[in-house]
Amino acid sequence: MFNREFVKKGLVDTELGQFFSDMQDSRQEGDYKDFVQFSKEEVAQWLAKAELFIVTVEKISLQNAQIK
Repeated sequence: MFNREFVKKGLVDTELGQFFSDMQDSRQEGDYKDFVQFSKEEVAQWLAKAELFIVTVEKISLQNAQIK
């Protein structure tokens, strides 16, 4: 739904849309598979992208709040 409402409409770039999808997949894997481990390197990369993702979504939210 995120990709449909934000990425396809051009509000968020495809790289961040893919990141969001990848994070959902990793969350599912961590929650439902046995003995899943993520490396420190993976998590460090995710955190950097997550910060960009949050800033982007906050910006969109603030713009939409001003419109209403």
